Amino acid sequence: MNATDTNAGGWEKSELRQEMNPSEMIDSDSDEIWNSGEIWDLMPSDFQSRVASVRKLTNNVGGTDEDAAVTATTDKLFLLSYSEIVPTSYWADSDSWTSSEGTQYEAFKGKVTQNNGKNSAIASSYYWWERSAAPDDSEYFFDVDSEGDPSYGYNATDSYCVCPDWCFWFHIRLTQGPRDSVRAFLLAVARQFEVHGTGSRFEEK
Repeated sequence: MNATDTNAGGWEKSELRQEMNPSEMIDSDSDEIWNSGEIWDLMPSDFQSRVASVRKLTNNVGGTDEDAAVTATTDKLFLLSYSEIVPTSYWADSDSWTSSEGTQYEAFKGKVTQNNGKNSAIASSYYWWERSAAPDDSEYFFDVDSEGDPSYGYNATDSYCVCPDWCFWFHIRLTQGPRDSVRAFLLAVARQFEVHGTGSRFEEK
């Protein structure tokens, strides 16, 4: 996540986020960040042209602030947050922000049920990073371990897998038929194919 063991600035200031997004300047409230775009540049140009910018909520202060407010970043590629994976936060009472970094995606509902334990649906041979800082710690970010536990925190300098997530734009020209019915059908299709999606957006033209 970072070259030094710190989660200060959260996902917003992380070096991994800069590598996952295009090589352009991002405005933030406190300063300006230049993306390196190293991971983004590995993606095919056709893929890049179809990826939408999305707003992701994260604690961008750090893990040691129990009352940290979540703020939004605009990303092309992003990592899942802890609360986008689990149904409820294990730290909801002590660190309320751990419940506010998005809600559990449909793909995980009924499959990821443990917020501090094993989940076979997301278990793999490899650990993979989340974008959430670990609560009550200044050096750790969350990752999902080999048994599917999404509540493990590890040093920001550790080497784990990166599982990029994104959202595609698509445009539909509605030429006939009830628009509400067509839109409802498209939403149903989008839900069926959602894996780590950020929802469905439609623009009628």
